[in-house]
Order: sequence, then C-alpha cells, then structure tokens
Amino acid sequence: QEGIRGALALAGSVIVAVPIVSGVITAIRSTGFAATQFYMDQYVVLALAACLATGKYLTGGIVAIVLLFGQMLEERTTVGVEMALAKLKLLARIRARRKKDDVEEEVESSELEAGDVILVRPGESIPADAVVLTGNALVDQSRITGESVPVEVGPGSEIFAGTANLNGAIEARVTGAGGETVMGRVQTIIEEAKNSEAPIVSLAEDYARYYTPLILLIAASVFFLTQDIERAIAVLVVSIPCAFVLASPSAMVSAIAAGSRMGLLIKSVRHLESARMIDTVVFDKTGTLTEGKLELEDTLVHAPDLDAAAVLRMAAAIEGKSNHPVARAISGAVPAEERPE
Repeated sequence: QEGIRGALALAGSVIVAVPIVSGVITAIRSTGFAATQFYMDQYVVLALAACLATGKYLTGGIVAIVLLFGQMLEERTTVGVEMALAKLKLLARIRARRKKDDVEEEVESSELEAGDVILVRPGESIPADAVVLTGNALVDQSRITGESVPVEVGPGSEIFAGTANLNGAIEARVTGAGGETVMGRVQTIIEEAKNSEAPIVSLAEDYARYYTPLILLIAASVFFLTQDIERAIAVLVVSIPCAFVLASPSAMVSAIAAGSRMGLLIKSVRHLESARMIDTVVFDKTGTLTEGKLELEDTLVHAPDLDAAAVLRMAAAIEGKSNHPVARAISGAVPAEERPE
C-alpha cells in the first residue's frame, strides 16, 4: 500500500508540474537561459525537482497546485476587463448608412473615414463621431456621458459613436471613426490600464528578483552546514514567493475589472494607489451618477373618479410605441400583457 500511495503521489506531482516545467523550458528556449528571469516559475521548478528527487512527492504536488491555482486566480480577474472591452467593441461593430454622390450605401462602421456623410434613422446606433448637417433628433448619450436624459441635437451638434438616435432622421459628417472616436479612446484607456504596472507591482517584482537567489543561497548554506537535504528542501518550499508575486498584480487587475463592471473607467493602476488618500470627491454637475435608465416611482392621479392603475395601463399602452427614455420608463412599469390594445 505504501508503494501504491507513493506511485500515485508521484504521478499526481508530475501531472500538475508539467505546465510549469514546460513554460520554463519554452522561456529558456526562446530567450536563452541568461536572458530568462530567474524568477518564481524557475524557483518552483527547482523546489519540485528537489522534492521529487528525495521522494517528497506529496509536497511537490502541493507546491505545483498552489502555483497553478494562483495563476488561475490572476487570469480570472482579467475576465471583467475583457468583458467590458468586448461590450465596447460590440457597440463599435455596427452597420452604417453612408451617402456618397447622392447614393446611399450600407457599410461596416470600420470602413468609415473622416469627411464621410452618414445617415442615421430613428432607433439606430450612431456609427462614428460626427457633426450633424441636417435634421433634428433626440440622442441617448448615457453610454458616453452617463446622462440619463437624452440630448437634443440639430445642425452643428456633435454626436458620438455608440450612442443611440431615439427619434428623427439626421445627416452628419464623420469627424472620427474606429479608434479615433470617443468610444475608441475609452477602449484604449482600458487596455492601457489593464497592461500598466503600479509602482508597488514593480517594487514587488524587483524585490522578488533578489529574493530568489537569496533563498537559494540560504538553502545551499543549510545543506552545507547540516548535510541534511530535507532541511534544505524545507527552506526552498516554505520560501516560495507565490503569494508575494501574485498578490500585487491580481489586486490591481481585479480592481480594474470591478470598476469596468460598474461603469467606472480607471485610466491607470497608478491612480488606484493614490485613491487611498482621497477624502473628498467633487462632481461638476448633476445627473451623471446614474445607470442611464429612468424608472417610474409613483403615479399621481388628480381626478377622484379615475383609478391610478387603470391610468398607468393606458399610459403604458400609448408610450409603448416610443423610444424616448421617459416613455420606456412608463411602458416598462406595466407588463405587456396587462396593457389595453
């Protein structure tokens, strides 16, 4: 039974160690051993090799599992950021009506260029940043500004990619498309924030580079003085800096992900460190701290012979045909099956 347990522990340790060892080998092959950071993965491989060489299979497996679990958590924290970026990119991937030589053609928004004339009909998303030439409309800009109340636009007004035309057909000249739009710059900011490093992260990584050789030196000294390989391995195992190296980037990336899910744009992880010193927040105007969606709170009827619920059902039936945010709030307060025809 002891032999079977040992064989199973060895097999498990080897299986969980394969991704770590293969990653280290790939790094060494691509950059050369001298150019490769003698860093956490390499450190863990040494500890694993020592554990397996001395028959400490279970310890080696636990070490590998802890590292892989930490890497999994770090990757999982980026999901929120990726989802936010995916939503923004989805908003940008819309069809556009371009007017060229008095002929209307339907193209991808990515094909638009500055100077093109576009047509936007009621209910359509605006495909690019532009200036209105003709027509008047109400535009829902909550995705850009956070304002829940739609903005009236007319000739000379600026409109932005990703916003929605609620009513009225407009003709506009493109001023920016793709990455040159406000929405495109927001995508760039999120990407840069995700890939940027806070000072504390750089400090942690720099410190870890000195930490690894120091621990190896201590382990070698322990073996030299005691001639006990198990004590040297114990020094390696208990000193693995998994938590130290993973904690800083994981915290920063998860903060960006959480902010993205709540509609909060963090321009750089450097600002996260300074946020702890903030004691006052000043907002320049009202109406921006919203979800961009109006909700009906109450119904007041000033005619004593009318029932408030009946009035609301009639109002919902009428407003159900409109795209205006106020109309959507009224119609949304009554289920479709309860509205009169």
